[in-house]
Amino acid sequence: MEIGAGWGPWISASGVLARRKQLRKTTLIAFEADADRFNAMRQHLSLNDLVAATSENTGSSRSVDWHLINAAADYTTRTVYWPAGNGVKDAGKSISMEATSTSDYRGHNVSLMPIVTHNISDVLLRYKHLDYVHVDIQGFEYDLLSHVMPALSKTVRCLFLGTHSRYIEGQLLDLFRHHGWQLLRERPRRFRFDSVAPSLTGMTSLDGAQLWLNQQKFKP
Repeated sequence: MEIGAGWGPWISASGVLARRKQLRKTTLIAFEADADRFNAMRQHLSLNDLVAATSENTGSSRSVDWHLINAAADYTTRTVYWPAGNGVKDAGKSISMEATSTSDYRGHNVSLMPIVTHNISDVLLRYKHLDYVHVDIQGFEYDLLSHVMPALSKTVRCLFLGTHSRYIEGQLLDLFRHHGWQLLRERPRRFRFDSVAPSLTGMTSLDGAQLWLNQQKFKP
């Protein structure tokens, strides 16, 4: 599963590696809010012969099941606001809770449009286990994962997080430690301090990273 999938590098790589290992069936799941980047993901999956360009967003073939969701991942279903315009090259877009915002967390001018979010717990709990989940959602990571931790701990074996502020990193370290996950790798995010930046997340120059193993779901 890839949350904030962009052009789908992780689900595409997973599908290709599963095919090389001759696994009987692979399930690929992705959430991407931006329509242009979602279409780029569909193209990427098609180029790797995983999901045909003409297929529906949910389907099954001989070797791959897929569930591709053009919506923002959330812990509930609600209306939020998303930057309009060509999003293929902008990997830093994020949801806003305020319809009247004219700039985003980075200070970029934006024009917002309403979108409906999708509760990821509804998807997670369809599966006995998911081997790998990748999350990169531009500062919303703690808000989301802290609300869906029961579903994560029940289902997910290994989780990789892109992090977007030192404050969020600390919150995540405490959250996952408290729920019995093991930290395998950690790299703090890099940032350029800017006293006029609208948020800590907006100061990020290079995402941080945390790789977590669910010790209850993964038995070597």
